[in-house]
Amino acid sequence: MGKYIRALSITALMLISLATLPAAYCKGGDGDPEMEFGRTYEGWMFPMDERNFWNLYVAEPGTVTIEMDVQPGIQGSIYLFGPGFPSTDPFPREAYGSYGDDVILTTYISEPGWCDITLEYLNIDYDIIDRESQYLYTIKATFSP
Repeated sequence: MGKYIRALSITALMLISLATLPAAYCKGGDGDPEMEFGRTYEGWMFPMDERNFWNLYVAEPGTVTIEMDVQPGIQGSIYLFGPGFPSTDPFPREAYGSYGDDVILTTYISEPGWCDITLEYLNIDYDIIDRESQYLYTIKATFSP
């Protein structure tokens, strides 16, 4: 009998936890810098073990393109979490570049709302990149309905 009560208690706690999750993970005003379409932004990151976060508001359904320019010898990546993540949009979009190449992510956003963007340097060429230094990147978002 005690085993069943414990199982019911654990199940009830899990359901309460799920019920209190926010409807959407992505939101503006969370302290991350906010981007506007058509503007180019600069940032600095260490080559390994650091990520930069950005917010982007999409006002209507359409195609969003994020371009990240990186330094030679660095492999960059972009992750975009769309409006409604994780409840109605469970999978982030991802794009990776080759060493020193621009990273371009293009995806269709089907509902208006905030998108969270995560940038990361995945790999470096140790012959030309110092792991202990920060390196510049630029990022730009464009939109077409």
